[in-house]
Amino acid sequence: MQPIEDAKVVGALYSYWRLRTFYAMYIGYIFYYFTRKSFTFIMPVLQEEGMSLASLGMISSALSLSYGCSKFFSGILGDRSNPRYFMAIGLLFTGACNLAFGLSSSLLLFVIFWGLNGWFQGWGWPGCAMRLTPRDPPHARGPWGGPRNTSHNLVGALAPLLVGLVMHHFDWRTCLFVPAFLSLLGGLFLLNRLRDTPRSLGLPSVEVYQGAAQAPKEERESYPAR
Repeated sequence: MQPIEDAKVVGALYSYWRLRTFYAMYIGYIFYYFTRKSFTFIMPVLQEEGMSLASLGMISSALSLSYGCSKFFSGILGDRSNPRYFMAIGLLFTGACNLAFGLSSSLLLFVIFWGLNGWFQGWGWPGCAMRLTPRDPPHARGPWGGPRNTSHNLVGALAPLLVGLVMHHFDWRTCLFVPAFLSLLGGLFLLNRLRDTPRSLGLPSVEVYQGAAQAPKEERESYPAR
C-alpha cells in the first residue's frame, strides 16, 4: 500500500486502528479463555455421570501439557506469521475442538480433542502481543496492555453464570457447544477487525511516528504531535 503523506490522516488513522485493534483483541481473548475453561465447568457433571477422577485428570493434563508446549512454539511461529490470521485461525480451531469434544463419548477422543484445544489456545497470546507492539511506543504499552489483561477476569466472572444457566436448561454437551459457536463467530470477527502492521495500512512505523511527534515543531512536517 502506498504510504499516506497527509499528517492529519496519519494521526487519525493511528488513533482509529489503535482502538479497533484493542477492542478486537479484548473480545477475541475473552473467547479464547472461555473455550479453555469450558471443561472445568462441566467436570462435576461428568464425575456424577461416572467418569473417574483419573480420567478427568488425564483430560485436564492433556490441555495443560499441549498449551505449555504451544506457548513456546507459537511464539516462534507467530513471529513469522500475520498476527491477524494467526490469532483468528487459532480461535476458530479452539471452537472446533470444543465442538468435537462435545460430540465425543470416548476417553481417547476426549483426550485428543482437549489436547488439540490446548495447542491452539497457545495461539492467542502471541497474537495479542504482536498487535500491541507495532502500534504503541514502550511508554504506552502499559496503559493499553493492562486493560487488555482484564479480559480473562471479565470472562472468569461471567462464564460460570452463563454455564450455570445453560446447564440448568440443557446438558454438559451444550455447555461446550455454546463457547464453540461463540468462538467460531469470534474468529470471523477477528479476521474482519484485525490487520497486520501499520506499514501494511500505509502508515509509518510507530518508531517513525513517535519520533516525528516528539521532534521540534520546525522539523515536524509529516506527522502531527500526539
